[in-house]
Amino acid sequence: MYLGGPETDELEQKLDELIQGGTPKLLLNLGETSYLSSAPLAVLIKSLNACEAKGLKIKLCNLDKKMNLVLVITRLVMRFDTYETEEQALQAFKGPQPARATTPAA
Repeated sequence: MYLGGPETDELEQKLDELIQGGTPKLLLNLGETSYLSSAPLAVLIKSLNACEAKGLKIKLCNLDKKMNLVLVITRLVMRFDTYETEEQALQAFKGPQPARATTPAA
């Protein structure tokens, strides 16, 4: 999917709706996105800023090599939480798992 045309407005409206509604955790799976122009990138940055201001969390997953490179070059990789898979991102929302106490076998 190309992300940079009219669907950018739809993405922005949906993210604004979720953020204004106080959705505490947002996960954007970009696995089917093959191209990301500057317009949706600006939407993602705006959404990240809005989430941070409201204490909400936003994570990205399944970025292809080109999209990841854009985040590295622009240094946005230091602002966005990115994960290789959706499962890893969902697990990260849960936070670190506490260590389990084990009892030694007798």
